[in-house]
Amino acid sequence: MTDSIIMAIYLLCGLTISAFGILLTGFYYFGELTMPGVFAWVAPLMIPLGIVAIIVGEREAQ
Repeated sequence: MTDSIIMAIYLLCGLTISAFGILLTGFYYFGELTMPGVFAWVAPLMIPLGIVAIIVGEREAQ
């Protein structure tokens, strides 16, 4: 029971981080969003961080 709850929490966090990374990257490169320079290279790094969070949650739940 607690394993599925842990997995769901990690999945939600990973998907949220990845989605914000995709949105920020898309708006920065294809939209009119202006961000400081640090966010321009941090936003694409959020996508693999979200995937890693999902993988870690899956391994933690096992």
